[in-house]
Amino acid sequence: MPRKGENIYKRSDGRWEGRYVKYIDEISGKKKYRSIYGKTYSEVKKKLIAAKQTVILNEAPKTKFKLTEWLRIWLYQYAKLNVKDSTFSNYYYCIRNHIIPQLGEIDLKQLSTINLQIFFNGKLLNGRIDGKGGLSSKSVRDIYTILSASLKQAVDNNLIDKNPCSNIKIPTDKYNSIRVLSVEEQKLIENAVLHSEHYLSTSVILALYTGLRLGEVCALQWKDVDLSNAILKVSSNLQRIKLVPYNEKKKTRLVLGTPKSSSSIRDIPFSNGLCHYLSIKKSLNQSYKFVVCNHEENFVDPRTVQSYFKKVVEQVGIKAASFHTLRHTFATRAIEVGMDVKSVSEILGHADVSITLKKYVHSLTEHKRTQMQKIDTIWADKPSNF
Repeated sequence: MPRKGENIYKRSDGRWEGRYVKYIDEISGKKKYRSIYGKTYSEVKKKLIAAKQTVILNEAPKTKFKLTEWLRIWLYQYAKLNVKDSTFSNYYYCIRNHIIPQLGEIDLKQLSTINLQIFFNGKLLNGRIDGKGGLSSKSVRDIYTILSASLKQAVDNNLIDKNPCSNIKIPTDKYNSIRVLSVEEQKLIENAVLHSEHYLSTSVILALYTGLRLGEVCALQWKDVDLSNAILKVSSNLQRIKLVPYNEKKKTRLVLGTPKSSSSIRDIPFSNGLCHYLSIKKSLNQSYKFVVCNHEENFVDPRTVQSYFKKVVEQVGIKAASFHTLRHTFATRAIEVGMDVKSVSEILGHADVSITLKKYVHSLTEHKRTQMQKIDTIWADKPSNF
């Protein structure tokens, strides 16, 4: 029995067979099929996708490829095989919302560095789809990454001579001022959740004392927590992604998958205080699979955790903060108490220590004041009027 719409079968000899339309007979109008074989379903599926893509390329005149047509081929025949579902969803909506409306009808061979540079500059100035200003430099770089990769593949396929994205100038990412809880604000939030019996209070403590991302907190299972050695393993991430394409009834779905990047898969040693806290939670939730959960099997939607934290912030009466603020706060506190940046970077799961340096090596005014007082020690005998 073939899987729906794929035309892949398991043969009686144990092998898998995939069939595709090689060409249509010009006289009879009948479709002529070819078969591909392999030891596994996934092997045949990959071969079948590549074969179909070859047919498309051979049939389409190279000089008449519009960017829209090529992006469709690149997205489904190249990108989809090599990226996570969440990344594919981002690619799809970035192409649909930003690239195709302005560049889609341009012939592939007519794309130039100058018209692409103008396109990217325009996105920085007024690129939001709601018309309320420009995109961030990061968002523009994401668009650039998609266009550059797709056009590089076009060069590899001899569809164009060179990649017009090669000499584009895009601003480097800028890390804007980030919200960090002051020590007093952190105490208020901790007191609120530690004196609460709400099952989501654990999510706040985990983020404050390990720096886990929201999706990592929601995906954490008790099997990943080694209380004997006070180490938790980050190997999963839970996130809500847009369906491609979505319909009016259901636009998104929750996906339990791997973390953001390979560097995000990590072991985090935790403090004695957190170990004691988690031990108590574990004893109360013996049958639960997930650490942040109020039932035996399923995980908690990240949006539910965000809503809970928003209510906590309002309850304690502090300046607005998102759940991600807890990660920023952990990193800042860690640096303030003297933890080396390399260790902080690895605990946060950053791919490069430079990310940590750019985003987190800043201190709050109260900490800076304490540090500045140390300068007084360089004068053993101060003048009386100093």
